[in-house]
Amino acid sequence: MVKQRFIVPILQPKSLKYLGWAISVTLMTLLLNLTISPTVATVTEVETTTPNSPVIDALTVTTSQLVQQGKKDYQMGHYAAAITFWKQALETFTTQGDILNQAMVLSNLALAYRQLGQWHEANQAIETSLNLISTQNQDTSQNTLKILAQALNTQGHLQLAQGQAESALATWEQATKTYQQVGDETGVTRSLINQTQAMRALGLYLRARNLLDQIRQTLAAQPDSLTKIVGLRSLGDLLCITGDLNQSRQILEQSLAIAKTLPSPPNITAILFSLGNTARSQHQIEDAIQFYQQAAATTLSPTLQFQAQANQLSLLVETQQQQTASQLWTQLQPLPGEKEVSQAHLKQAREVIESLQLAELDNFFQEACLSSQPQQIDHIDPTAAVFYPIILPDRLEVILSLPGQPLRHYVTQASSVQVEDIINQMRQSLRPTSLKKSV
Repeated sequence: MVKQRFIVPILQPKSLKYLGWAISVTLMTLLLNLTISPTVATVTEVETTTPNSPVIDALTVTTSQLVQQGKKDYQMGHYAAAITFWKQALETFTTQGDILNQAMVLSNLALAYRQLGQWHEANQAIETSLNLISTQNQDTSQNTLKILAQALNTQGHLQLAQGQAESALATWEQATKTYQQVGDETGVTRSLINQTQAMRALGLYLRARNLLDQIRQTLAAQPDSLTKIVGLRSLGDLLCITGDLNQSRQILEQSLAIAKTLPSPPNITAILFSLGNTARSQHQIEDAIQFYQQAAATTLSPTLQFQAQANQLSLLVETQQQQTASQLWTQLQPLPGEKEVSQAHLKQAREVIESLQLAELDNFFQEACLSSQPQQIDHIDPTAAVFYPIILPDRLEVILSLPGQPLRHYVTQASSVQVEDIINQMRQSLRPTSLKKSV
């Protein structure tokens, strides 16, 4: 049976001034024995090329224009617009019974849904795409294999973004073999770069580094391209993880320069994000904050904007810039279009809350809690339930951590005034004088 050992204090933007009322002396003592080290989120779901169709020449002019306009919008980061065009094209392909182009557009739609954080729609789209391709299992033509490779590439991105690194690696290995079958060298390179992302997630850093070094040599003699941009960024990210920070920053800046010349807005955002991570590891905090600010300002993806702002917020808290941190906290809104908040976002929110709570403790005691050893709250007592309530102007949101289970998310529509009134009533009922009166 799960035992409820403690409740994390309710977090409000104005609560940076002092320790929340709900924290008990026991909880303060417990929290003073640990330091929360926020995890830096990394962007792993960046497409290495714009969606394309190997059978586009067979389309009517009107439908071709829809597909190409969606591709253009996707490349510029206008994901909602891309979805609109591709859905129109999908209707035409469905009416015509065009299986391959249905599969192609569904794969592209999955990419756009992913960028908007609409995971249910993304998973459904790629599953339908692969099912349609499977009906053509007797067709081993170049067009069918290219569509299959593209769909596998997309599926790998979705799997990795949802924490399925082993499945993503296997999927991208299959995509690589399929690209090799059709002699698509660019596709092979893209899928190999993607494999290194899964290797990183699995901790296979040396294997990923060796593969990226080979890819870098291959790309060195080639003209600037999206594949080259992402290859360099992936290597820069890996060098950051393995501690070669100066080289990481140098390679990321090289990638950024190429991205600006093409130009490629989504990749510019991703590289700025990576530069923020590297600068943070170099303890160049102001540089890191600037990079995260630029990443949040340049992206049209709510997912990337949330990640960049969350990393920026944790640095502001870490450097005790509490007024700016409080202002930024109010901007961290739920992602539009998400019916369910992903585990990655719940974990990110939990880390931000824990960082803010540590700042509250520092401010309350007028000294930093620096003599502690880093630990996750869950590790203090693996059988305990941990609550993270957050009061927002129009609702109460709660993140619940239970032993051995995914994080849970609950939302209650109620104004902050209503919630605070209920809290005050509860406080009154818990006062010793109230207990004596009731006896």
